[in-house]
Amino acid sequence: MTGIEHMVAQMSGTLPLPACPAAIEPRVSLTRPSVFERGAAIEELRAEGLTTRQIAERLGVSRKSVSAWESQWRKVQ
Repeated sequence: MTGIEHMVAQMSGTLPLPACPAAIEPRVSLTRPSVFERGAAIEELRAEGLTTRQIAERLGVSRKSVSAWESQWRKVQ
């Protein structure tokens, strides 16, 4: 993890502050869906034949978010 990635992770709340090697654990969010949940949802909607615009409208997010989530989903598969 580069310095910039580490800083972004701290600012987004995915790393505890202060970050030390023993304490680097991602925080589990109870309010936001995980990459796996978002990716699976998008995959199901794609199987139904929906476009990026339609998926964004159905999920209530921007098309840019849908594209970013799909990209993250492909990386973890």
